[in-house]
Amino acid sequence: MGNADAWQLIGSASGENIALCAKASDIFGDMADSRTTVDHGFLQYYRSEAEASRQYKYVDLYAIHGSFEEKDHIGKISGDKIHSEGLTFNKKGFAALYGVTINYGSVEGRFDWGTETKSNGWVIAVPLESPEAWGGIQGDIGISALKISSYSAALDCKGIVSKDWANYRGVSEYGVLDNDWYRGYGFAEPSKAGD
Repeated sequence: MGNADAWQLIGSASGENIALCAKASDIFGDMADSRTTVDHGFLQYYRSEAEASRQYKYVDLYAIHGSFEEKDHIGKISGDKIHSEGLTFNKKGFAALYGVTINYGSVEGRFDWGTETKSNGWVIAVPLESPEAWGGIQGDIGISALKISSYSAALDCKGIVSKDWANYRGVSEYGVLDNDWYRGYGFAEPSKAGD
């Protein structure tokens, strides 16, 4: 058993063009990738991570962006335009991808998005989730956005086996959506293919 892990933790950062990339791959044709860009935005307690770990006869690869996995820190990403997308595939012929675009908004709380593959089994693409979904810290996610567009899809060698998309335009007295997020609220569901 062994693993390779690369990560970046951002206490706080702001800028006109922020770009973060996480990618994990092996020599057998398995790959997980995720990228996040922010136009005129701000990050707080945010991380990017790519990991490859050997699990007996297979390799688990993931690429993820999101808030710190610590109880004392609440993550936040905000900007004029936030875009995240990712792709994963494995040598068994499964692939999954996702994309998220948030216009004039923010995501705050305990959240992440990214892709993962097991070299001998499934692939998954996740537009947004709470770390609670994989045994991490439970927490609320707050969304404020003028518009959210997101999608996910998963494929096997015959075609699409799972897909979802969601578009939401927020309207309030301030012109934005401002609610606690719950599964599916303005975001596509994760898509998965394989065993």
